[in-house]
Amino acid sequence: ENGKVMSAVIEGNATNPFEFSNAGIMGRIGPTQAQVDANYSGTNLEGDINMTDQGIQEWTVPTTGTYTIKAVGAQGGNGQNYVGGLGAEMTGVFQLNAGQVLKILVGQKGGSHSSNNTGGGGGGTFVVKSDNTPLIIAGGGSGGGGNNNPDNGQPGLSGTSGGSGSPGECAPFSDGTLEQGEGWPRASPSRCRGRPRG
Repeated sequence: ENGKVMSAVIEGNATNPFEFSNAGIMGRIGPTQAQVDANYSGTNLEGDINMTDQGIQEWTVPTTGTYTIKAVGAQGGNGQNYVGGLGAEMTGVFQLNAGQVLKILVGQKGGSHSSNNTGGGGGGTFVVKSDNTPLIIAGGGSGGGGNNNPDNGQPGLSGTSGGSGSPGECAPFSDGTLEQGEGWPRASPSRCRGRPRG
């Protein structure tokens, strides 16, 4: 369904690029080491990904050289009758050194809703150095609207600053807490229409 919408491609050799994915996982929780290992089995990334924090893939650059990195944010989830916006696509050229460790977080598609609720926002895709210095980041698309916000989701933006937006809806989890966009840490404080989550 999403194909390369949620991928980070690193090209040191254009005929055999390294293509990172989220192992087909959707929602706000990233893939485990086992899911990533199974996903990369038989590829040029097999056995080369470590994971200290779930969802953040650590990859060691194999050869010093110039690398083209393309990062694509995830699509937002669909709301009732409205589709989620596509993620931004960013490309950059970087000089990388053999042995350098990159951390890669590949955005995941936002959750979809079939009732009156809006879809969850898509996750951003991040490629950073081991000290968390950003190399390239691509934002995710917004979720599709529900009956109270009837519109398709907006695409992720390219550039160095965000665009204007409007307040999002908050959908309740089954335990009564409120859901922000996908990737928003559920345990952290959040605000929905100006009210702190309980």
